[in-house]
Amino acid sequence: MPGLFGAVTDLARPLPVLVMSTLLGIPPQDRADVMERSIDVSKAFAVFIPEQERAAAHEAVVWLRAYFRTLLPTALEEFLRWDAPIHTTTRLTLEPVEVGGRTLRRGRVVVLLLASANHDERQFADPGGLDVGRRPNAHLSFGGGVHHCLGAMLARVEATAVFDRLLDRFTALEPAGEEDWQPSGGGFRFPYCAYRSLPVRIC
Repeated sequence: MPGLFGAVTDLARPLPVLVMSTLLGIPPQDRADVMERSIDVSKAFAVFIPEQERAAAHEAVVWLRAYFRTLLPTALEEFLRWDAPIHTTTRLTLEPVEVGGRTLRRGRVVVLLLASANHDERQFADPGGLDVGRRPNAHLSFGGGVHHCLGAMLARVEATAVFDRLLDRFTALEPAGEEDWQPSGGGFRFPYCAYRSLPVRIC
């Protein structure tokens, strides 16, 4: 049907924000604010910024940095789910246990595939995708219950500090060459199943 639409306001401006918001996991309710701030941020890349627009550009940069620092906790949990530091673990059955309609006898060693559980489509929507805003995110990368990793909190604190500093110092990180992968049958990500090297370009 014939109609009217704004080529800029209805298409050119919201489309890239919608795409990037989806890729970055920005919730739908926040996208209008992010779009408006992004417009002000874009002014900061001009050769000359008119004096009357400088305050808005500066405020937008500060706002967006603060906003994405709040994505940090969910992003960290998603990184842990998407590529678990420990892929497998084992348990010894102390009594008969029923799993998937089969009974495991007492004294059996059971190999648990934590990385597989973290990609269970019954638990996670689009499990193969990386959604830094995923909520809820009940991954098993640090185990669970009485077997929950004792170092889980330390690992989260370390990772949060790293990502916080990266966001503060750089605007972009991207691959700068081929990764050198070291595959193995070990359950731990490091040192058995880890990258020997991973070149990264910072901007």
